[in-house]
Amino acid sequence: MEALIFAISMSGVMLVSTVYSRQVLRTLVTSVEKMEGKIGILDATALGRRPICVLPFPYDDLIVQGQTKQLRLYEDRFIELFEKCQNEHYGMLCMGLLTDSSGIVQTSALCEVEDFNRSDEFGIFVTLRVVGRVKLLELTQMNPFITGVCSEVIDEIPPSLDLPNMVADGIDSLLNEISVMELRLLQAKEYKEQQEAKEDALDALPDGDIKARERIVKAALEGNLQVSEDGSPYSGVNDEDITFQKSVFENAYSDAFEADAQGFIVSDPSSTSGRSAKELTAISWAAFCVDDLKITDRIQALDCDNLFDRLKLAAHILRGKKNMIAAKLALAGLGDPSELSEEDNDEKSDT
Repeated sequence: MEALIFAISMSGVMLVSTVYSRQVLRTLVTSVEKMEGKIGILDATALGRRPICVLPFPYDDLIVQGQTKQLRLYEDRFIELFEKCQNEHYGMLCMGLLTDSSGIVQTSALCEVEDFNRSDEFGIFVTLRVVGRVKLLELTQMNPFITGVCSEVIDEIPPSLDLPNMVADGIDSLLNEISVMELRLLQAKEYKEQQEAKEDALDALPDGDIKARERIVKAALEGNLQVSEDGSPYSGVNDEDITFQKSVFENAYSDAFEADAQGFIVSDPSSTSGRSAKELTAISWAAFCVDDLKITDRIQALDCDNLFDRLKLAAHILRGKKNMIAAKLALAGLGDPSELSEEDNDEKSDT
C-alpha cells in the first residue's frame, strides 16, 4: 500500500516527510491555515529526496539510534550550518562519517538538535540525539559547510515477529551471561592484584617482624588487604558501582525506544510474539551500544535496513564477545569449555 501525504501544491511546494519528525504536524497545520484550503495529495515517492545539512565526524565517532553526542561549535562555518539546520530543517542534520580516503559514508545517522546553549565567548554547545537514518544521494555544497540531498532509510519489517522475538530472547540471554562472566573476570583480576600486594608487603618487611607478617597474611585470607596502584587502600570491587553490559544495554534500549520516529505496520495480527516491532527495533540498536564492539560492526548495523537481519547480526557479534571473555577466563584458570557458544564449538570441531 503506497503511503500518501499532504503537501502544499502551489508554485512553492512544501515537502513534508517523516525525516523531519518532530515539527512536521505543527508546520503542516500552520501551512494549511495560511494557504486557505489549497491542498493537494502527493505520492510519497515524490517526497523521497530531502535537503540536509551534513556535519562531518571522524569515522570512529559513530553513534546509533537513541544515543547522544555533545558538541561545541565555535568555527564560523559550523555555526552557519547550525543556524541553517535550525531555521530551515527543523533542527535535523546528519552525521557525515569521514573515511580515510576523505570520503563520506553514504548511510548516515539522522540527528535531532535536542538541546543547545549559546555563548558569546565559547560558541554554541549542542546536544544531538540519533532519531533515524538517511542515505546521502548527493552532496550539493562543500563550502563553507556541507549540504546534500538524502532519503530516509526505513527498516523492512517481517509480517510475523515470532522469529525476531526468538533472536531477541537469545540476545537477552547472551547479555546476562556476558555480565556474569565479566564480573568473574574482574573478581579474578582483583584477587591476583591482592596476592601481588600481599607478596610485595611481605618482601618489604624485615625478616624479624613476625607479627606484621601474620597480620598481612590474615588480612589477605579475609579479603581485607586491598591496595591501589599508588599504595593507598581502596574499597575493592563493588558490584553496584560497576557498569556491566546488561545495564548498558537496558539504558540504550530505553533511549532507542524513546527516540524512534519510524512508524510500524505489521500485517499479521494473529502473531503470538511478545514484543512489538518498535521494541524489537530498540533491541537491535541497543545491542550495538555495549562496550568493546568494533566500529565496523556498528557501521554494518547502520547500513542494514532489515530488522530481522540486524537482530541476527547483533546476536552473532555478542556470541563472539562472550567467547572472547570465556577465553580470558580460561587463561585465568576460571574457564569452562561449556561456556563457549555452540557456534564456536562447531567451528573448532570443523578444524
